[in-house]
Amino acid sequence: MANFRQAMSKHTFIYLVKSDIIIAENNVQSKDHHHHAIKIILQLRNKSSLLFNGNIVEHNTIIFNADRIHSLDSQSNPVLIFLINPESELGSHIRSGFLVNNDVFFTNIKYSQHLINHFNEFVSKQQSINEVLHIYDEIITAVCGDPADSFVIDERIRRIFMEINNLEDKKAPVKDLASLAYLSESRFMHLFKEEVKIPVRQYLSWLRLLDALKLIIGGKTFTEAAMDSGFTDLPHLHKTFTHYFGAKIQDYFNNSRFIQVWDFSDV
Repeated sequence: MANFRQAMSKHTFIYLVKSDIIIAENNVQSKDHHHHAIKIILQLRNKSSLLFNGNIVEHNTIIFNADRIHSLDSQSNPVLIFLINPESELGSHIRSGFLVNNDVFFTNIKYSQHLINHFNEFVSKQQSINEVLHIYDEIITAVCGDPADSFVIDERIRRIFMEINNLEDKKAPVKDLASLAYLSESRFMHLFKEEVKIPVRQYLSWLRLLDALKLIIGGKTFTEAAMDSGFTDLPHLHKTFTHYFGAKIQDYFNNSRFIQVWDFSDV
């Protein structure tokens, strides 16, 4: 995600959809950051380019692996960004189909005029639930095809995902999670990182941050969201957000004139 130039024409629309995030932005400047999500970036304006990791990119679609440091400058061009949960069936499909040998995949897709029209609408005004779900399905199909691959992950780790999702504050001693997987603590930590690509504590931190964002969207103060989602205090939430998104949390949620957020994750 990003730091944004404070211009009157600047708009950012953020939608939480299923276990993913859609961001429509018309002017992006994000410094080096990383997050636990596969990133799909679309730029569908004619003859437009952007800077990705400091390099000029003229492809209309970029797919970037989770947990890799990157920067993005849209050069004042609008972009549509999808942050995909890498543990989902779709995330597994993208990794196995596009990111096996490289962390970034550049391509030019011939999008239909119908999708281009949707792109222009998304980067200019708020969309309804039905429109968001529609564009989510159409874009994912156009970029990734049908994610028919099975969700390939160790059954013990999949069971841990279900246990973690039932934790209100996404906190649990690693030794307890290891016990649920019938593994020693060291073996569990090794297997989790092997399957999920990040340490279990970092994964829990990412989930707590997503919970905090949902609480803020729902009207909680930053402090309430920090406490209710399992952070030790407000500075801990601020530090975690900046670490993952390369921007300060108040840059998003204290400026509703330019940035609007909706939670459709339970639809």
